[in-house]
Amino acid sequence: MEIIQIATVNKWWNTLAMDVKSLITGIYDEDEADVFWKYLFVSDKQNIYQWQQAEAGNIGLSEGDKHSLFMEIVCELADIALESEYGISREEMIDENGSFYEKYQDRFNDLYDEIEERLSNINF
Repeated sequence: MEIIQIATVNKWWNTLAMDVKSLITGIYDEDEADVFWKYLFVSDKQNIYQWQQAEAGNIGLSEGDKHSLFMEIVCELADIALESEYGISREEMIDENGSFYEKYQDRFNDLYDEIEERLSNINF
């Protein structure tokens, strides 16, 4: 798989309409969405870009690979939203087996579903 240059990814982000940025980030203020993007892990940015390129038909990914990439993106964004909501790191929300404590699992599931629905509504 080709490594996507971060400059390309950031240039793409800067060309997006605010409604698309909002669907990706869940943030409805452009400045705040741009700050979110700035601090997002490079690998997450690259995954979002790659998924968008596959959805737009600009790169070839199998449906299975595209779906796996989509699920990974949704999971990462749900983790970030959960950490932001509770003000603690993911590591503090999981047990020694890597599973969320019950207190956090239900909220993670809700956030995952919300983000999945939001991203499913993007038309590239």
